[in-house]
Amino acid sequence: MGGESTVQGQGSGDGADEERTTGIAEFRTVLDGAAIAEAGSRAMVLWPPSPPWDEEPGEPPGPRVPEGGWFDGVNRRGTD
Repeated sequence: MGGESTVQGQGSGDGADEERTTGIAEFRTVLDGAAIAEAGSRAMVLWPPSPPWDEEPGEPPGPRVPEGGWFDGVNRRGTD
């Protein structure tokens, strides 16, 4: 079943189709749907889903930095 994948596309602009090999082997795998359904029946919810947002979340808060350090001065310049 394996073989080379091919891509068909436009050639050099003259309207002629060309086919080139991608170099990637192409395979087909057949799966048993009953096994997939059975596995799905054993799935567990690890935590409840998040509630929907009532409004869009705002901007995250800025970083907390120690006062008087070099980054504190740089951080303050961006908010003036």
